[in-house]
Amino acid sequence: AATNWVLKDTLGKVVRMAWASKMGRKFDPDAKRWRFRASLIYALGNGLEVGTYLRPQCFLVLAMLANSCKQMSMLTSSATRNALYNSFRRAEDASPSSSSSGGAVAKGINAARNGTAAAAGGGSRRGSGGVENIGDITAKGEAQIAVVDLLGIASGIFLSRAVG
Repeated sequence: AATNWVLKDTLGKVVRMAWASKMGRKFDPDAKRWRFRASLIYALGNGLEVGTYLRPQCFLVLAMLANSCKQMSMLTSSATRNALYNSFRRAEDASPSSSSSGGAVAKGINAARNGTAAAAGGGSRRGSGGVENIGDITAKGEAQIAVVDLLGIASGIFLSRAVG
């Protein structure tokens, strides 16, 4: 039994690496769509995980597929997070008429795309006095994820009690 769990996890990690090398470049141009696809892939993984209880004789195959789907989903979700949150960013001094603010905006956008420290700090000052709010957006997004997770747990408890 322990060997099956190790194989399941190992194969899931291998699929995650293959997914990253094959699909990684496709995430940036269409982050919102890939983020949505990631949630669908995660739901598929959950469904396959339930299938392991229904078909214990196919445990290794179903568990490996479920884990692979979840690994691909988590990678896709984390890879698109900055690009998605950056699309909601507030740039107060982003007028192209000022050469210093235009340079600061381009620098901030490039930092956000590269995931550098300048993009991670919410409320940080930029060269021309503008304020980035990517940290605020990220925090609110994570809070929304927690709320949805709690609603999912509550609905699961309710459904399990209703079914018996």
